[in-house]
Amino acid sequence: MALPNLLFIDTNIWLDCYRARNDIGLQLLKRAEKVSEQIIITYQLESEFKKNRQTVIYESWRELKGPTTISRPGIFADAKAALVMARNLKEAEKRVKHLRARLIKALDNPAQHDPVYQVCQRLFQKTDDLTLTRDNPLRRRIRRAAYRRLLHGCPPGKRGDTSYGDAFNWEWMVHCAREKKMGLVIVSRDSDYGVTIEDKAYVNDHLRHEFSDRVSRKRTLALYPSLANALKSFDVPVSEKEEEAEKELLSVPTVPSMAAIYGETLDPNVYGKVPYANRAFSQGFINSLVDRIDWEALNKAQANWSARLSQVDWEALNNAQANWKTLSQVDWEALKKYSEKPTAATEKPQTQKATDEKKDEPK
Repeated sequence: MALPNLLFIDTNIWLDCYRARNDIGLQLLKRAEKVSEQIIITYQLESEFKKNRQTVIYESWRELKGPTTISRPGIFADAKAALVMARNLKEAEKRVKHLRARLIKALDNPAQHDPVYQVCQRLFQKTDDLTLTRDNPLRRRIRRAAYRRLLHGCPPGKRGDTSYGDAFNWEWMVHCAREKKMGLVIVSRDSDYGVTIEDKAYVNDHLRHEFSDRVSRKRTLALYPSLANALKSFDVPVSEKEEEAEKELLSVPTVPSMAAIYGETLDPNVYGKVPYANRAFSQGFINSLVDRIDWEALNKAQANWSARLSQVDWEALNNAQANWKTLSQVDWEALKKYSEKPTAATEKPQTQKATDEKKDEPK
């Protein structure tokens, strides 16, 4: 018998269905649909999913590339093995083109060609009292409460957030749990709701005590980073293959492709619009930046790098170091030196001035 709990699935978990290397994500989503009468939905959640869906599909489309051509030794160019290899490469390239075409169709007409979107849409459009829609009068009360949370700096949410999306979802979760007199299970891989250590998640203390005070001390609040494990707590059967596939997915950070982020570090226009440090800080890219970006490249004492890095809010990065131990891997002192180092443009007037002074000296 399933526990009398409600279920909230965070946006990144829905988007994981596109990041998975197989159809396991879609299978888990269909299993979650079996307990749809216990799933909490908000129009904010739907908006976040649809806002980021195209970006995730586009990243998959970019990473889906054909195999690299393998050179063949001239004396064995006509060998049977070489011919078979060339034929297999062409077949693989043909299949890649077919898959990329399917992704384009999913972007163009998701209601017809995107099975993940179809399942999500069925859940988003359910009409029970666990679904908060834009025409529900309760949305105003929930929105005001979420805005107060943002002003007071209460979780959930990342430091530096300027939107109350997470707070909005949380206020609706508490409302539903209180009205239904049920516990709550949250599936999220973000640090918004707590921390995860060795595949076990721990709910934020503030949220845990708040849930006890506002709902009931007898009701449980649980946090899972894995959708498969959360579904098992609702007595939904999950195969070992699905669990293993999700574990593989959990090892990959749920952020956009680092290729795009790394490209932005080379774009001088990025720093002119928004300080890159604050952007990485607020959107949760810091951990992945440390793991995937070649910081040694940032440490190169090149004039063009110095000019770009000097516009980064180093104070924000130094403050972030206190919150993420992973940032200790970066040589902040070196970065600060290079950010303070004058660029070629600023050095030129000094050189010209020294030359002029030398000309004015008596012979």
